[in-house]
Amino acid sequence: MSQLDKSKLKVAISCLCDVTYVTRFHRNVKTLKDIGLQVRCFSVKPRGTDNSRTFEGVLIDGWTRRFRHKIFGPLRQFEVVLRFLFAIIKYKPDILYAHNVPALLISYIATCLLGKGKRVLIYDAMELECARISSTYPLIPFWLRNFQKLFLEKTLTKKVDLVTSADYARTEFMKKRLGRNEILTCRNVPVFKEIKSKKLLRKHLKLPEDTFVFLYQGLIGTGRGIEQGIRSLKGLPDKIVFVVMGMSAERYIESLIQLAEAETVSKRVFFLPPVPSNELLEWTASADVVHSLIENACLSYYLAAPNKLYEAAMAGVPVIASCFPEMEAVLKKHSYGILVAPDSVDQIRNALLTLYKNDDSIIEKFRDNALSAARSELNWEMESRPLRKQIIEIISKIPQS
Repeated sequence: MSQLDKSKLKVAISCLCDVTYVTRFHRNVKTLKDIGLQVRCFSVKPRGTDNSRTFEGVLIDGWTRRFRHKIFGPLRQFEVVLRFLFAIIKYKPDILYAHNVPALLISYIATCLLGKGKRVLIYDAMELECARISSTYPLIPFWLRNFQKLFLEKTLTKKVDLVTSADYARTEFMKKRLGRNEILTCRNVPVFKEIKSKKLLRKHLKLPEDTFVFLYQGLIGTGRGIEQGIRSLKGLPDKIVFVVMGMSAERYIESLIQLAEAETVSKRVFFLPPVPSNELLEWTASADVVHSLIENACLSYYLAAPNKLYEAAMAGVPVIASCFPEMEAVLKKHSYGILVAPDSVDQIRNALLTLYKNDDSIIEKFRDNALSAARSELNWEMESRPLRKQIIEIISKIPQS
């Protein structure tokens, strides 16, 4: 199919969540645009924002759920399913790209209604949907929610042209669980960018130049080792501070503030709102070490390598990471951080102290290794090549009207 033909093809890329800070979603949009396709996004929008937004030249249609409380979970989902479905059908895409199980269900129904043989359906499993904690339906037991997702995922992936996963360990699990051998791994690595540290965190928080900054960035929630990060400060030099940057419910932030006060480290714990994704790496580069301590709260977490692990490499910052399969594989290969048991405050504390003392210039060695890994392998330009190739092969088979 020629470049001119590709430019006429329309893609509906959807995710039933707010995609403002979902960097994987943005990178996939970039890949689709680079191929030469017309891209339109469909997502849930934050309350108080416009229904339609533009991100890097791509229109994002979004809707706010009318039912606010999570007790109405099934009604909230049903409402969004209908609104997404009608909007996607109206758009009449040639390619439907789903980023979670609800979006996959909507996209599959849309392909059936629009003409199944004439559409391409792609599913990107950002999480292990059938093996993760969720608060979407608080009245439905955890095991039943995941069974429903597994049933849908296993049934629908048989109808999909391409399935992708974010981690090698998750890919192997999905192959067995879904009974599908062809699943492409495309990790959550950032787009390549040369970063110069601007001391943004120290300037913003008015910290002395010799402050040692331990940074958590991302969604602020349970199961992400933030409590252990706070507890680890106790007994360490006062120059070591913990900065928690990201989006969270106010109630949870209050609980973390109370924990810091109880541990008598409240003056060394700072909370910042999320920053735009195109600015994030500059903030990352102004830290001394990045927190990548996911807890073993569910299988999806255990098999994950979070964005921050790769963002730290691109920014040239060492990490303290959970000794789980995917993160362990990355750090053993590229050696830019220390692996610890995420539930061990003592191990986290010792790792921080090791990096703070910087014996044998370990910080500089880790920084050099991180930047080398980012340039040679851990960047989206390298990682997305197989994805780009497969998408081009698939769309070449779309019948021309």
